[in-house]
Amino acid sequence: WQQIGLETPERINKKESDLITSLVEKAGYGVVPDPRYHNAKPSPDGSLVLFAGGHGPHFDPSKVFREVGMALRLGAMVASVDGHVDETELSMLHKFIDHDTHLSPVEKRSLHAYLHWRLNTPANMSGLKARIATLGDVEKEGVRHILVNVALAAGKVTPDEIKQLENLYTALGLDKAQVASDGHKLT
Repeated sequence: WQQIGLETPERINKKESDLITSLVEKAGYGVVPDPRYHNAKPSPDGSLVLFAGGHGPHFDPSKVFREVGMALRLGAMVASVDGHVDETELSMLHKFIDHDTHLSPVEKRSLHAYLHWRLNTPANMSGLKARIATLGDVEKEGVRHILVNVALAAGKVTPDEIKQLENLYTALGLDKAQVASDGHKLT
């Protein structure tokens, strides 16, 4: 805001968000979070992540893009709950994006930027319940699998990660006791 000579707003609403995205797009970049695609909005004191090329004028995110975005959000919550993201956890999350053959190159670039933003922005549960409600049983099971793999990636699982898994299992409508059954993998 200072760079363009405007006073920093108290909140970033649609008008401010549109200004950010249009300025960034004119420079040939995409921005994360972009409320149109990431179901999150920037905060005046928060960070933004830019990525080369941007979304393009005709970007229409696929269902897979939205599902992977949800899984990355939850995976980032597990990976960062102990205040440190292990390199193996980060690698696991990047591979999750890279190896999905249903994502376009633009979607992958956007999701990598989104992951970076999520790992460097304080986690919250805002809007999570509504987003999770859109997932079917197969998608929820896929997310559960990703969460367990992220927790296991560093080779040890902290009590904070187990508590976070229990919270997320509950949010997913899964039995948090299932963390204990997954526990043989978590010890």
